[in-house]
Amino acid sequence: MSEPQQPSSFIDLEKRLRQHPLVAPRLNHARDMHAAEATIRECIYGEPVTIESWRRSSTYHQIKMAFRKIKPRSRPTRDELERMMKHLSFEINRFRIGASRWPAGDQPDQCRPGVPVDAMIRESCLLHFRLLLDFFYPRIDPAKSVFDDIFVTDYFLDSTRLSPTFQKLLETPQWLSEYRDMLDWRLAHLTMRRFEFEAPPHRFWNPAEQFGHIEKLITEFLNAIDDEMKSLFDPTRQG
Repeated sequence: MSEPQQPSSFIDLEKRLRQHPLVAPRLNHARDMHAAEATIRECIYGEPVTIESWRRSSTYHQIKMAFRKIKPRSRPTRDELERMMKHLSFEINRFRIGASRWPAGDQPDQCRPGVPVDAMIRESCLLHFRLLLDFFYPRIDPAKSVFDDIFVTDYFLDSTRLSPTFQKLLETPQWLSEYRDMLDWRLAHLTMRRFEFEAPPHRFWNPAEQFGHIEKLITEFLNAIDDEMKSLFDPTRQG
């Protein structure tokens, strides 16, 4: 493939990017240029471009300049964190309800014929569980978060002052990466990666250990936040 034609200037490049309906949102929000790179490559040139050709192009380096202009994430304000407590309450409550109703057994997600609603309830629980994993274990450095997400570290200016138990629980568990992949590919994306989970041991969800771990994190979190913030946690909120 020949070297792709370059935009005439950095200003022209940035203008074209910001006008493109697919690229503009990513350019405006992404703090990591790699998050938008593939889309940008294809949208600029109108066809897929090899990564080698892309990395050699001046456009690649101009894109890097564009991303450097984006300000880093700011820690949420106290008011914002207080307002988010109602949403955190909802996620925790829905997870707890789903986890409490999860059936015991070696293959707990094996649905009885004719009762698909049971599986739908379990899948809902897993989605709330996935969200809480991202809260306690950010996928990227929170400073590089692109969608105004909140994280457990936002609630504590100095994590070293947390209880030893809480600090230990916040260390990345060995099962996190594999389980996160299962949650992503089996539930949140319609992808051929699902082929990887069609046979045992990945065919069935066995989340007792993982659910127990998150419940301990929730308990430690609620014990660690100050009384005013704790008063905003609503254990009955369901919407």
